[in-house]
Amino acid sequence: MVTMSPWEFGLTVAVTQPHSESTRHPEWDAWIAALAGFSVATSTSLMQVAIVLIMTRWVFTANAKESWRAIRSNYFVWFSLCIYGVILSSIIYAEVPFTNSLRDLGKYRDLLYTPILCILFSAGKLPIRMAIQSFQAGMVVNLIASALMYSGLLTSHHGDEGCSYFNNEITHSILMAFFAYLMVRNALFSSDHRKRIISAILAMAAYHNLFFLAAGKTGWVVALVLLTLSCYQRFKIAGVAIGLVSASILAIGMYSGHAGIQTRVDGGFANVRQYFKEGSRNASGHMGKRLDLFHSSVELGARHPWFGIGAGAFPLHYSDYSRVNNTYYRSHPHNQYLLFLVEYGIVGLSILIFYYLYCLYGCRHLPKPLCDLAEAVTVTHLVAGLFNSSLIESKEGFLFVFFLSACFSQLGTEKKSSSTSLMETEVSSLNDHPACESLPIGDQRVDSNGVDLSNGADLSDVSPIPQRDRWSA
Repeated sequence: MVTMSPWEFGLTVAVTQPHSESTRHPEWDAWIAALAGFSVATSTSLMQVAIVLIMTRWVFTANAKESWRAIRSNYFVWFSLCIYGVILSSIIYAEVPFTNSLRDLGKYRDLLYTPILCILFSAGKLPIRMAIQSFQAGMVVNLIASALMYSGLLTSHHGDEGCSYFNNEITHSILMAFFAYLMVRNALFSSDHRKRIISAILAMAAYHNLFFLAAGKTGWVVALVLLTLSCYQRFKIAGVAIGLVSASILAIGMYSGHAGIQTRVDGGFANVRQYFKEGSRNASGHMGKRLDLFHSSVELGARHPWFGIGAGAFPLHYSDYSRVNNTYYRSHPHNQYLLFLVEYGIVGLSILIFYYLYCLYGCRHLPKPLCDLAEAVTVTHLVAGLFNSSLIESKEGFLFVFFLSACFSQLGTEKKSSSTSLMETEVSSLNDHPACESLPIGDQRVDSNGVDLSNGADLSDVSPIPQRDRWSA
């Protein structure tokens, strides 16, 4: 008699037993997505529980054909798995014990969740809506917790500077910058006057928290870039100038109006000047140590330029090139691109850059709200990756794959129609699209001619994805 473990039994049931739409209960997917969205903003442990529920839900309810249909032409899924494949293959030549490489593989596990997340969100609009709303609710809880910490009623268990209760200072600043973007976009796009006012107030609260209460400086840069992006998404080319002016005013205002920010910025520039001082390689302060880290990482990457030194090998070899006792930054170079250059070489770095470019390119085929969200998530990750190894961080990595899976799960979900009937059905069906009315990050108002009254864009451009376009299928 052949025995199977519970996991093998569940997987066998999922593959062999058909499930109808009526037995799947899509609202369960929505509540699980809501739990995952809330956990991204708050608890890492809760996030792990949500991931287990997502996997369990898929194992016991998914239909194999429907699951394959949801991911077979989704290039975001396959590019994510390709990145993981690059990391996995580097174990063969890694200049590090096998256990260290396996530990490094575990840090990139978020990439493996993309197929299941895309299947979860392919059910339609409700999971996406609840995921984003719950994330926003979690960030409001973060704001309240930070205020309580500032008043002395709560104490952080991270031991970091600043008022970040649930996450470390860097993660908190990145999440708060992204939340500020969502609120700014609400204020710019929403047709509901009350919603615009509430969103503007929450955006100001997020910026205040980010610049005055949080300690992570990475979020400062991310917030300024996302502010420019939100203006571009609303006003197109003119929005770039508006965004740059707004970001400059915000940055100058924060610098001029807060002595703590002045001290930190001036100290950072002083560290940089000291590091590059002629005849001196003195790396003092956080900025000086980061510059030494970046410089040493480039030298280490030149050791094996094409394929790198393998997964998990950076911590063991960094000390051979560092000029100072830089124990704080020993685990990774705090730069996603340098980490890939060192451990996976020019080949791995090129694939990573191509992956990010696809995320920016592929989202253009999504409806406006999801396109904007995908751009914001990708830009957040691109900018944060300059100062932190975002993919190996649990919260930043899951934020990236979670929301991009939600966006790219909608590629090709519209039914194919003939060119003659497309213009007749497109406008009426656009508001019912799983993406267009699902996002609470901006209302879309469409008149009888298909013109988007909320931002002046012509929604008739959002059409079903042609089969011949392999990049966006």
